[in-house]
Amino acid sequence: MRGLRQTEKQHRQTSLFGEILDWMLTPFLVLWPISMAMEYYVAYSVASAAYDRELKDSVVVLSRQVSFDGRQIRFSMPALAVAMLQARGSDETLYQVRDLKNEIVAGDPRLPVVEFSAELEPRTVYFRDDHTKNNEDLRVAYMFAQVPGLTGAVLVQVAETEGRRVQLAS
Repeated sequence: MRGLRQTEKQHRQTSLFGEILDWMLTPFLVLWPISMAMEYYVAYSVASAAYDRELKDSVVVLSRQVSFDGRQIRFSMPALAVAMLQARGSDETLYQVRDLKNEIVAGDPRLPVVEFSAELEPRTVYFRDDHTKNNEDLRVAYMFAQVPGLTGAVLVQVAETEGRRVQLAS
C-alpha cells in the first residue's frame, strides 16, 4: 500500500512537471519560428535598403551617359563605370537603355521593359521586383531620363540578382 501511494505521488509530480513543461514549451515552439521569420524579414529589408541606394546611384550615373546628337540616341559608358557595375560580388548586374520606341540602345536584352505611364515622373528613380526571361529573380531600379535635345524620356534600368541581399539577411 505504501509503495502504491509513493508511485501515485511520483506520478502526480511527474504529471505536474509535464504540465508546467507543456505550458512553457508550447508557446516557445509556436513563437520561435514566427520570431525567426520576422527577424529574417527585418534583416532582408535593411539589406535591401542599402542595395537599393546603390542601384539608384547606378541608374542616375548611367542616365547621365545618354545623349542625343540630333539624329539618334547615344549611350557611352566609360570603362570605370563598367568596372563599377561588374564589381558587385556574387550578383550579376544588368543594365539597359531603351529609346522612345522601346528599342534597346545599349545593355542586356534579358531585362524586361517597363511602359511609361502618366503616374511615372521623369527623372524619378523607381524600384520593382522582376525576373529575367530565364526566371532569375531581380531587383530593378529604373527611371525615365530626360535627354537634352530630345522630346520624351529614355528608359534607363539597372538590375541585380538577389544573392547578396539574401546572403546578408541570412
